[in-house]
Amino acid sequence: MLDLDITLSEAVKAMFDTNGGSDGISAQYGVLVHNYSPSESSFDLELTFLGGESYCCTESGCHFGFFDDKWFTRLAVELRSLDWSESVPLRIRSVTVYVEEGVMLAYPQQTTDEPWSYRLGPFESGRVP
Repeated sequence: MLDLDITLSEAVKAMFDTNGGSDGISAQYGVLVHNYSPSESSFDLELTFLGGESYCCTESGCHFGFFDDKWFTRLAVELRSLDWSESVPLRIRSVTVYVEEGVMLAYPQQTTDEPWSYRLGPFESGRVP
């Protein structure tokens, strides 16, 4: 993994660390950025709902604001706090979401009994300061 991928992963993780869990405590997510391309201003993202953690659901619209320019603005702020010297990425080529076994969900009220995944994207913003 490139250093830029690691820095991007840290910034995205910091953003997700502010998401509230279904129990009112911040839920933890696995976050991995890879294939950052400065020339394309884009990257791929893997997000994991972790076994043993509580979440309201696993719906992308509830947890991920990629469809909104505000998400990319928050990313810019996080990257600046990490002394990011590259241009701010404006595109997520793909998001792969993993749901581990043992994830506790509030809606519907259940615990996942086997892992599964889904893919989203691309997501793009054109208005990051």
